[in-house]
Amino acid sequence: MAAIHGRSRQTRASAEAIWRVWADPQTWHEWNPNVQRMEMHGAFVNGTTGVMHTRAGQHHQIQLQRIEPGHAFDLETAVLPLTRFRFHCEVSPGVNGSTISQSVAMSGPLAFVFAPMAGERIAASFEPLLKGLAEKAEAA
Repeated sequence: MAAIHGRSRQTRASAEAIWRVWADPQTWHEWNPNVQRMEMHGAFVNGTTGVMHTRAGQHHQIQLQRIEPGHAFDLETAVLPLTRFRFHCEVSPGVNGSTISQSVAMSGPLAFVFAPMAGERIAASFEPLLKGLAEKAEAA
C-alpha cells in the first residue's frame, strides 16, 4: 500500500447522525460535490458493489469493504490503470459532536507512480465533501 493522504474536520453532528448520512449512498449527491448519483447493488454491507456517477461524467465501479457500523467503512475502486484506490471514511465521537475523516491509499503495480502525483490533490478534494457531510448531518 502506498502513502495515505487524508483530511478530517470537527462537526457539531453526532457520530450517529454522520453514520446515518454515510449509510445512505442514494443521498450522497446532496452533500458530496463529486457525486452526481450512486447506484448500489444491495444494502450498505461488506461486499456490496455499485456504480458512482461523478459530476465530471465518469462512472466508477465501487465496492464497500471493512464496514464497522457506526464508525468506519472503506470504498474501493479503480479509476487509473493498474491502480486500486481505497477510500477510508471514519467518524469518532467527541465531546461536542464528532470528528469525520476521509483518506485515500493506492495499491497495485502503478500506485508508486500515481500516489505521489495525485494523492494530495485527491485528499484536498475531501475538504468540500467533509464540509457538505457535516452540514447535512448537522441539519438533520
